[in-house]
Amino acid sequence: MNQATGFARTSEPTPAATPAASPEETLRTITHQLRQPLSSIETIAFYLAMVVPHKDEKIQEQLRQIRMLVQQSNRILAQGVNAGTENKPGETLI
Repeated sequence: MNQATGFARTSEPTPAATPAASPEETLRTITHQLRQPLSSIETIAFYLAMVVPHKDEKIQEQLRQIRMLVQQSNRILAQGVNAGTENKPGETLI
């Protein structure tokens, strides 16, 4: 037993480190994780646009702005994934 830590020493080898994901795989994972909440936000904004009275133009404009920002975010994510991966000219990986 190690006096400093109080832990017993073992003769078991340390497990090999898991290989790190490639930058492309990491980027794809992050993009996927970001798209899920963006999709939910877009769905909620669409629903609210249907149930909020259309005469309330200020709220309708804010909902249009939310949907536009979600679409812009999706385009940015797609550009990031496409720029971060090797692909043939004109090929979209998403």
